[in-house]
Amino acid sequence: MNTGFVKAVGEPGEPGDIQRIIHLSNRIGEAYEQLLDWKLQFLRTSVDDDFVKLMSLASEYSSNAITEMEEFSMNMYSTMEGHIANEHNNKEGTVITLKLTLSSPDTDAFHEELERLTRVYI
Repeated sequence: MNTGFVKAVGEPGEPGDIQRIIHLSNRIGEAYEQLLDWKLQFLRTSVDDDFVKLMSLASEYSSNAITEMEEFSMNMYSTMEGHIANEHNNKEGTVITLKLTLSSPDTDAFHEELERLTRVYI
C-alpha cells in the first residue's frame, strides 16, 4: 500500500495524481468494508455455546485496523478541510503529512481460549 500511496499523493513536496488518489481512496474503502465484513461474519456465525467466546475473540482481529482507518479518515478529512478553508494563507508547495498505521491486535486471549477448547475437546 505504501508504494501506491506515494504514487498517488507524490513524494514530499511533489504534487499528487488525482486519478491515483481516487483509485487509492476506493481501495482503502474496499479494505475497510472487508474488515467490517470479517468482524460481522464471525459475530453472525452460529456455533455451540462452547465456541461463542472464541468467535467473538476472532471477530476482534480486525478491530484495531477498523478503528485506525476510521481515525485516519477523520484526520484526513479535517486536515484537508482546514487546508482548503485557509487556502489563501497556504504557501505554494505546502506539504500535508498524513500517516495510516495499522497495528496487529493482541491475540493472547484468542490463543488462551483456543488452548482451553483444545483441552476440553481433545
